[in-house]
Amino acid sequence: MSSRRNLSNLFDLADSDSNYEDSERGSNDDETGVVRSSHNEEEETKEGDSQVGGTLTNDPNITTPGDNLADYTALDSDGDGEGDSIYSDDDDLDWATLDADDAAPDLHFDPQLLTAVGGVDAVASGTIRKQVLDDMAVNGWTVPRIQTPWPYMDEPYEVRPDEWLGKDYPGIYDGPNGPTASALQAASTPLGAFLRFVTPQLLAKIGRESDTYFTENLDARVEAQHAKQQARKLKRPDFQVQAPEQIKTKLQKTLKISGRELCCFIGLLIARTFAPNREKFAHHWKNTDEGAIPRGGFGNFMKRDRFDHISRNLHFSSNGDDRAVTDRAWKLRPVIDVLQDTFQRSFTPPPVMAFDEAMLS
Repeated sequence: MSSRRNLSNLFDLADSDSNYEDSERGSNDDETGVVRSSHNEEEETKEGDSQVGGTLTNDPNITTPGDNLADYTALDSDGDGEGDSIYSDDDDLDWATLDADDAAPDLHFDPQLLTAVGGVDAVASGTIRKQVLDDMAVNGWTVPRIQTPWPYMDEPYEVRPDEWLGKDYPGIYDGPNGPTASALQAASTPLGAFLRFVTPQLLAKIGRESDTYFTENLDARVEAQHAKQQARKLKRPDFQVQAPEQIKTKLQKTLKISGRELCCFIGLLIARTFAPNREKFAHHWKNTDEGAIPRGGFGNFMKRDRFDHISRNLHFSSNGDDRAVTDRAWKLRPVIDVLQDTFQRSFTPPPVMAFDEAMLS
């Protein structure tokens, strides 16, 4: 088994690299020809706790005093809206007869298909009968009988001149673009790329918020542990039940969560994906092998109880903060702010850039 890896030097290096001075960033970017506007240089400041919640002033998740909170929902799954129709109640869903002078609209669905599936409402709500979908899977799509002509598609394609962008959008940035020098340097190693986005300052922030959450729920956990010990004594009369004061004193001695521990915590979760255990997660800490299944590897990096403590208390922001009411993404706000800042200072976009959800999946 390989020896335990010491991340102290790499962690300290990433910690120091995250505290950029404006002049240092400018010199690093100039080496690769990346030019930044003075406006962006003024916005780039050292990362810290004061930056959390204030990085983006136009974040759509943050409500303003004039907004009605009842009109919004907190950060959650959007599954409740899956059944909503894309049509308004006033839309006329019947097939209309067009005048001769009117242009033919784009027909999205064949009338026979709509009859088979139960109408436009069934298509919009996603409740299409299974036999219709099974038939499409076997027989494929039918050949369209009606096609809307688009005259411009019959015209020859004309290549636009290179200077069209500057004429249509005067003042648009057309200088060097791409990853900055500091981003390329960080991406030279997998760990460097990871700490570029999951910064030591962010890990330290998560550790402090997790400790706060643990302290806020200490009394409730003391009661839960005491009740569990009493239940255990009913099964094992020789078991000694601790007084609530003893349990609380022991829990208060729990060490604070550090950024390095969180780095190891994430690393173990990644290791879990490479060496999955089909049994309990806790079996990764077993000391003996079972057949061809290796045991005990996780214990070289973190004790099982410590891993369990972090996973139970992992929090990114305080639930008691006033901003939790007005910021619908407050639970992830520190992570969002750091990622937004890192993306902005790691890449200079070109004048034209297109992307969709397929690139993010």
